[in-house]
Amino acid sequence: MIFFMVREFIRIGMRKGMNKRLIAIATATFLMLPIMVFSTSIKAHPAARGVVAKDPTQSRPHMVKKRNPAYAISIEVVFDKLKEKDPPTIVDVREKEQFEAVSIPGSINIPLFAVKTKTFLKAKPLILVNEGYAYEPLERACAHLRNNGFKAWILDGGLAAWKQKGGPLHGDPFQQPGLNKVPAPVFYTEKAFDNWLIVDMSKSERSQATAMLPQAIHIPLAKNAAAFVSGLKKAVAQRKDNPLLLVMLFDEKGEGYEAIEQPIQEAGMSKVFFLTGGLEAYDRFVKNLAVIRQAQDNSKQTIKKCINCP
Repeated sequence: MIFFMVREFIRIGMRKGMNKRLIAIATATFLMLPIMVFSTSIKAHPAARGVVAKDPTQSRPHMVKKRNPAYAISIEVVFDKLKEKDPPTIVDVREKEQFEAVSIPGSINIPLFAVKTKTFLKAKPLILVNEGYAYEPLERACAHLRNNGFKAWILDGGLAAWKQKGGPLHGDPFQQPGLNKVPAPVFYTEKAFDNWLIVDMSKSERSQATAMLPQAIHIPLAKNAAAFVSGLKKAVAQRKDNPLLLVMLFDEKGEGYEAIEQPIQEAGMSKVFFLTGGLEAYDRFVKNLAVIRQAQDNSKQTIKKCINCP
């Protein structure tokens, strides 16, 4: 059916004198449709089961990106500054619905792209806040704001660490546990930076985790939460030279997180996050991404060939 539609489109386009480049682009788009549909259903496809997905970026030269600690401000320092007579302005850059559900008392909600337009914020220091795991957009924005006369900082660890440190929060208490859950697409981007300690807490180390997240270390949770926390603290201590260190924990399905959150809190650890849906969710995302990228590459090759057609 799709190929019949493509044929008719080309015939009508040529008859009406349509530009050959536009015809080629439209044709390639039609041809991509089955691949795009396949990518959305790959989770259930039998051929995808049992296959270890590999991160498409692993085949490229691996470069660890560096964070700039000069932009970060610790939660302890913010606690102190909020007690001063003229406290800084806390700018929460999340979506409005998220802000209304959970927020720091006294903070204001402005989309990240719009902060630079609010010149009144130049009057005193401002602190950019989101959940804490998506640091890359805040870092870019902070650099731009400083170059344009703002005294901007980033709250290190975000709302999740604020909560873990006992900072006050307004809003729905049932929404607060989700602050430290990281969606697979976000972590896929953020993991390229040097401030992540990635920990596989599954009972047994899996080749799937090694293939997708080769930088991860294995600390099994099993039934002994105290032993796990002890091992985690030792791993964090070995990375104490990185002031912006964040911890990402994952297991196979993302089902063992509740058992460990309270012991981590009691141990005084902050900036600890969990991969939503575990390794399985990350696996699905990487597979879908690989299929989509392959479809895009095929589309580019098709368009290039068609442009040179007589």
